[in-house]
Amino acid sequence: MPGHRKSFDTVPDSGFGTRRIIQYPSAKTIFRNMSSHTHITDAVLLAAGFGTRMGEIGKTIPKPLLPLGEKPLLEHTLEKLEGFGVKRIAINIHHRADDIESYIETRKSRAEILLSDEREHLLDTGGGILQAMGLLKGSVALVHNCDAFRLGNSPDECEDFTRLAGAWNPETMDALLLLQAGDATADFSMDESGALHPPTGSKSFRYVGVQIISTAFFDNAPGHITGNAFPIQPLWNNAIERGRLYGLEANTSAGRWLHTGTSAELENAQRLLLDSKK
Repeated sequence: MPGHRKSFDTVPDSGFGTRRIIQYPSAKTIFRNMSSHTHITDAVLLAAGFGTRMGEIGKTIPKPLLPLGEKPLLEHTLEKLEGFGVKRIAINIHHRADDIESYIETRKSRAEILLSDEREHLLDTGGGILQAMGLLKGSVALVHNCDAFRLGNSPDECEDFTRLAGAWNPETMDALLLLQAGDATADFSMDESGALHPPTGSKSFRYVGVQIISTAFFDNAPGHITGNAFPIQPLWNNAIERGRLYGLEANTSAGRWLHTGTSAELENAQRLLLDSKK
């Protein structure tokens, strides 16, 4: 097991309580005034997947280190989180963890980087977030999938982060998910207040892979947490039942969120990124 590094910490498996928070920009009784946003200083970057959908290249290069344009996927996200003003970033690692650790060690980071070590036991999405948030100082974090990439024409690449923080209301939400309409698949339906429900076919949205979450999201779902490794979907469903899961639609006029979780999706993102620079 690698030891402490000057630029970041490696922390072994352990369990921590956390909750997720949701927001949406409409009803005044639910959402904050989006002109003034909560200052979020902690982030979780999910980077522990096997990368099996990447084919043969995913066996030798971890997905977070696969190139998109001139940078690895991991670097794109780290730069945006640091540009948003995040001070601490917890990254969970499992598949080819040494490669990711070496990359972070040599990187000149503006934020403090902590590694949430899942080498021995992969914790799934829910367990991975729970452990990673336990390494951070606050009770609220911006959680970002490493294969979520925003391709935009706005000079402010952190615009949707700012909008999420502006809509964040811990009094009414346990988690706030960034959503996008117009995709073939739908994860949620959203009512006029911004509350999320199972997809129904009307006003349905895809989760882009970015959310604000607080420790109370996990505290309010003890029956859905079995051991250290568990998925996040049952906890989302629990928050829906309690009326505390909300969504915020991404500003697609300024940029569109892409999934890069498969080799085909990454190739498509490469093409779109190249076309955007012409």
